[in-house]
Amino acid sequence: MITIQKADVGDAVSITHIHLKAFKNFFLSSLGEDFLKFYYTCFIKNKDSVVFIAKDNDKIMGFAAATAICKGFNIALIKQNIFSFSLLGLRLLVTNPKALVRLARNMTKKSDEVQSEEDYAELYSIGVAPEGQGKGVGKELLSRMEQELLEWNVDKLSLTTDYYDNDKTIGFYKAMGYSVLYVFTAYPKRKMYRMIKKLK
Repeated sequence: MITIQKADVGDAVSITHIHLKAFKNFFLSSLGEDFLKFYYTCFIKNKDSVVFIAKDNDKIMGFAAATAICKGFNIALIKQNIFSFSLLGLRLLVTNPKALVRLARNMTKKSDEVQSEEDYAELYSIGVAPEGQGKGVGKELLSRMEQELLEWNVDKLSLTTDYYDNDKTIGFYKAMGYSVLYVFTAYPKRKMYRMIKKLK
């Protein structure tokens, strides 16, 4: 039986492992396990964000991470953890400078063509372990996240997802009530949708 609960710092390792399996060829995964563990730890600790995990008995099968404040969230997260982010940034500067540039360029996910006040929450990540696929884990995680954000008096939840070769994921979000807000291109040339749902 799947149960949904809030993550604590000790869950960051399992969340990282699921992320790496669920998003094998994604940019954040290329930054490595240490970066991801630190990133999700910051999410779990942050007062404006929430992370849920889905457990089957004692095994974590999936996770979802969101923030109630979209505008400027990444910058705020860095400022709150400036020393650790600086160390990670220096390591990337030596080992993978192109990744550091891409990370900096994608701090915000805005469209140059569409003006948005970003007056919505944002789902940053939702991932399910391979053995949890097809069991409704993603749906339960997203539903619980929406419920939580409603309790925070948030009325809109947004997310970004790839434009190309992504029919299954886009179909999932549309089935959950999300629609396209705008299309944009993330650095360097990654065409994406921003989708949104009114929660109330």
